[in-house]
Formats: sequence, structure tokens, C-alpha cells
Amino acid sequence: MYSFVNSTLKEDGHVDMANALHKLLDTKVAEREEKTRLMFSIMKPINIPDGGLALLDIFLEVDPEIAAIQLSLIDFSIYGKIRPSELLNQSWNKAKLKYRSPNVLAMIERSTRISLWVATTIVYCDRLPQRVKAIEKMIDIEHHLFKLGNFNCLMGINAGLALSPIHRLKKTWKRVSTERKEKLEKYHEIMSPNSSYKLYRNALREATPPVLPYLGTSLTDLTFMDDGNPDMLNGLINFHKREMIFGSIREVLQPQGSPYTFPVVEPIYSFLRELPHNPSDTELWDLSNYIEPKTEKKKK
Repeated sequence: MYSFVNSTLKEDGHVDMANALHKLLDTKVAEREEKTRLMFSIMKPINIPDGGLALLDIFLEVDPEIAAIQLSLIDFSIYGKIRPSELLNQSWNKAKLKYRSPNVLAMIERSTRISLWVATTIVYCDRLPQRVKAIEKMIDIEHHLFKLGNFNCLMGINAGLALSPIHRLKKTWKRVSTERKEKLEKYHEIMSPNSSYKLYRNALREATPPVLPYLGTSLTDLTFMDDGNPDMLNGLINFHKREMIFGSIREVLQPQGSPYTFPVVEPIYSFLRELPHNPSDTELWDLSNYIEPKTEKKKK
């Protein structure tokens, strides 16, 4: 069927359109084959010596693809529980109504925890080579998260790497490979809020299921729809507002029909489910200053 359509377009003079269609379909097929390969791959467990490993060592030893897969399984286990009623009336953002949105709040808390875990992991590395390895590992995980279509976790790691205690580590960032820096810049650009997250929305539309959207964008859309449109118009129910909200909720829930089906790999699954982190901004900043003290400018 594809060959017939492609040849027909070329015969009708639409060569550019045929080539674009060919490229798009090849990309989709490649994405599907990659995700199918991962689903049937046997994930190698981490070998833990009898004496055990520190949590930081576990992270530094894990394969970034396995880490991205386990993060996607964990995130989707929360995302898949979100019900339509949780996305109504901005319940997640109102103290008296938060009880109505337990899974939305769990997803928000998860994103915050990911960001703090990223920062904690890096500042707990007291040696420069170890910090460089931790940052590069985070960026490698982002690379696989993007391939897996897990934009929610991708945003969480992006936010963690952009936190002030991490951003200021100039000596560390100087040692990070150019290739990793370019990848990080790419993901920062894709997840940028510019033009109402235009690049992210395009990437989400083009991604092959299963996918895990960045929930924050959807919640912002729902808030604007709710606040920016009256419930009643000329004494009648504003059905247009309700149609917009319904459409946005449908977009949030649609990915739930195609979950990730990868195998669980322990102990990394349990480790990434808990995401040990330091919740104190002050302590993260103090640790950052400890591992890379401020250098005083020389007086002229």
C-alpha cells in the first residue's frame, strides 16, 4: 500500500511530498522497531558484591538505557492511574480540593523528586571525575528517555541539571564532553516553554507510542481554559469551554492505553522508585559551594 501511494505521488509530480512521506514512514518504522527490540530484550541485572554498594555507586554503575526504562515504568505506573475527575476544576491546585487529584499530585511530586535527586546525586560526588561522570550519566539517561517518549521525566532531569547548585559548577561543566553538552542543549530547547512549548508539543505529536507526556503543560492548558472562559454565556452553559477542557483531558488520558511493557530490573527499579534526595535547597547550595568553592577575584 505504501509503495503504491509513494509511486502514485511521484507519477503525479509530487516528488517532494513522496520523499517526505518516505522519510517520515522510515522514521516511524525505525522507532517502532527500536521499542519492540527493547520490549523483548533481556535486561542485565546489576551485580552487587556481597559487601553491597553505596547508593551513589549503584547509580554510577547502571546502564543509562536500563535506568531510562525503569524510570519510564515507574512514572507510567503513576500516570496510568490518573482519572478524568482529577483534572477538573483545577483540583490539584486548590487546598480544599486536592483530595480529588491524588494521582495528579503524585505525578507532580514525582517530577520535583526527580529534579532534587539529580542535584543531590551530583553534589554528593566529592571528586571532580565522579561529578563529571554523574552529569554525563544524567544526560545519557535523557537521551534514552527522549527515544522512549518519556517527556515528563526528561523535563524533571532537565530541571535538576538547571538548578543553581548544579549550574554554578563551572569546573565540572568544563570537563563534560562537548557531545553531552550539545545533547543537553537540544533537550533544553525541546522542553523550553517558548511559544507555549511549541517544540515539545511537536515532538510529542511525532513520538511513537508508548509515550509519557509532560503533565505540567497539560495542567497549564487546563488552568488557562478554566480561568480564561466563563462558565455561563448570556445565562446559558458555555459548552465551548467544556469542549476545550474535555479535549485537553482526552489528550492527557489517551497515552494510558499504550503502557510501557518492559521487564523490571532490580535493584535499580527500587532505587529509582525511591530516588534518595536532599530536599533542602540550603544544604544543596552549601554542598555545591563545598565541592567547588567560590574563587575570589584578584585585586588589581
